[in-house]
Amino acid sequence: MGKIFTLLASALFLSASPAVANDIPLKNWSVGLGGGPTIGGGFMGRYEWESGWGVQAAALPYYTADSAFMVEGLSATYTLDRNKHGSVYLSLGGVGWHRLQTEYIWPVVEGKVDANGNPLPMPIVDPTKVRTWSHGFATGPGLGFRFNFFENYVFSFDLPAALVFEVKGSRVMFDSFRPWPNVALMYNF
Repeated sequence: MGKIFTLLASALFLSASPAVANDIPLKNWSVGLGGGPTIGGGFMGRYEWESGWGVQAAALPYYTADSAFMVEGLSATYTLDRNKHGSVYLSLGGVGWHRLQTEYIWPVVEGKVDANGNPLPMPIVDPTKVRTWSHGFATGPGLGFRFNFFENYVFSFDLPAALVFEVKGSRVMFDSFRPWPNVALMYNF
């Protein structure tokens, strides 16, 4: 816990330098990779207006012959302070995910023997393919920090209070509370 507090205090110290936010040119667009419980995961894009409000979206599709996974997220951000080293922001986001899993159920085939006790050839039996979908979503507010490096690159760290829900049929059930961090590595332009 002490290391997390030290990291957050250091980020606040770096973001609270006396530079005025209006003196620093704003680079509105960012693209990159990231993931977390309230921003989604995969390929990300972010846009920030001059007012400090911003929006970021992320999506990651993954498909194979027997499985699929799709996660998408959308969050709103508000920049509290920014300087040449980075920024501090508030976020409110939501994520949805969908997972397809395939299970092969092999029928039980009893081995038969002839009159001498020798096994007879087993019949060729195909398995039954059962595909199941699972769905869920998470939402919550967070406090984040963006660290600028190499002029146009940004590492973003956001600590949300994510409420996670699972969807089973027509029922939405609370799954857990997860204060897992959102992280992203992006390029500003």
